Amino acid sequence: MTYAGARTICDADSHLMELPDFLTAHADPADRERMPPMGSLAVGQFNPTAHVGKRGHDAETVEKLVALGDNLTRGPKWHDALGSFSGPERSVALDLIGFQRQVIFSSFCARPIFESDAATPIRRRSPAQNAAIARLWARAAG
Repeated sequence: MTYAGARTICDADSHLMELPDFLTAHADPADRERMPPMGSLAVGQFNPTAHVGKRGHDAETVEKLVALGDNLTRGPKWHDALGSFSGPERSVALDLIGFQRQVIFSSFCARPIFESDAATPIRRRSPAQNAAIARLWARAAG
């Protein structure tokens, strides 16, 4: 039996753990230089350095996390959690805990997007976030 049991759960407060290149990697090439730096926002207790440039955890780590089964919610957090920055891993995590759907929010990039300046208005920054999230979850569905 999963964490959700026989209940249908649509999780409405899940978070994506962005990597430092989250916005720049998905921005329109003409806007990349104008994207706010993310590196300084994602450090400290949730330092993503070990995950930069990856599309997910290595196979051995995924195997260990999957072995947690419905105890996955008690496992690693932040960037070390299964599905924290990988759409395909997130699908596996949802299956393990028995959730039907999730509403997923960014963890770090909302503030720099909305703290717009004259050189890079919100209308130039927000499409990068939208594209990043869409591409991430499209890989999960594919």
